[in-house]
Amino acid sequence: MSDLKTLLRDLDTVIFDMDGTIVNTEPLHARAAVFVLKGLGIDIDLEACLDQFYGMTDTA
Repeated sequence: MSDLKTLLRDLDTVIFDMDGTIVNTEPLHARAAVFVLKGLGIDIDLEACLDQFYGMTDTA
């Protein structure tokens, strides 16, 4: 925990980009999800993962 405190000590601002406005991280998250799911024995390809889980809104 002290390493985290050292790292954060000099920060003035932290920006959370949860919807991809600044950086499109969906492909990175999809690759990570595919990697983790394959490790659990669930075979899903990257394109299917992107189609199923990303780019959706919470409105009807």
